[in-house]
Amino acid sequence: MGKKTGFWNRMGLAAACCLAAWWAACSVMERPKDIEKISRLGASMHARFGLKLFGELVREYPGENIFISPLSAAMSLGAVYNGAGGETAAEISQAMQIPGTPVEELNRASAELLESTRQLDPQARLTEANSLWGCHIRFKPEFLNRVRRAHRAEVKMVDFANPGAAAAINAWVREKTDGRIEELVGHISPDAVLVLLNAVYFKGDWSVEFKKSMTRERSFTRLDGSTKKHPMMHQAGAYDHLETDVFQAVSLPYGDGRMSLYVFVPRRILGLGEFYKTLDEARWAGWLSRF
Repeated sequence: MGKKTGFWNRMGLAAACCLAAWWAACSVMERPKDIEKISRLGASMHARFGLKLFGELVREYPGENIFISPLSAAMSLGAVYNGAGGETAAEISQAMQIPGTPVEELNRASAELLESTRQLDPQARLTEANSLWGCHIRFKPEFLNRVRRAHRAEVKMVDFANPGAAAAINAWVREKTDGRIEELVGHISPDAVLVLLNAVYFKGDWSVEFKKSMTRERSFTRLDGSTKKHPMMHQAGAYDHLETDVFQAVSLPYGDGRMSLYVFVPRRILGLGEFYKTLDEARWAGWLSRF
């Protein structure tokens, strides 16, 4: 991409930070065939749901910057799915892009995906935690066993009418994110009966660190064509990349290279809005295989 670096400076960036992305891109280690099948099933589910969720948010908040964790939303919905039935269960499975998938199959895929995050890269830390906070509600033992086993969810009982409930929840979030998220919830309606939380914490060093001395003030172009000066990192090297008539993209690896940040830059002729419309599971998988 050396001859076209100017393109990167002129255009805004579309960073695809979907956890399913790095999982789908990872080589599957030696493991029983049934476990490998579950792993690939989980990656497919989360990629499909994550891209669908992102597309809906783009339509709802046009022109806004959107940064989400599809895994967090999927894990919370998956926990609810374990306690749903009939029309509600059908609607949840439809929203998760897994219509008709048995809850046991989703639980196996989710459990395997969570296990993979613990041993993916010793040089990068990825922590994912789930919890359910109930108020005046009696959980069925079968439901509790499922969410604890498949989602490693902590289950706690609190009184949402007590002002200390929000403080307890925020303390849990601070602990799980190493203090990075100080407060997640404020006022909780006393009529609430259940709060589901997911916390994701990631800390990783670049495989090849950017030198601070190479950071420069450069012009960043907004969607409306206006520009502003902003500090931009710079580095030259050999990276997995992909260039098409629609975009340029690069994979910036962390640690030993099994986790990466994928950055996509749409070409000017297409634009960011049109690029968003091209995002779906099939194209995403195809792009990753071509880096």
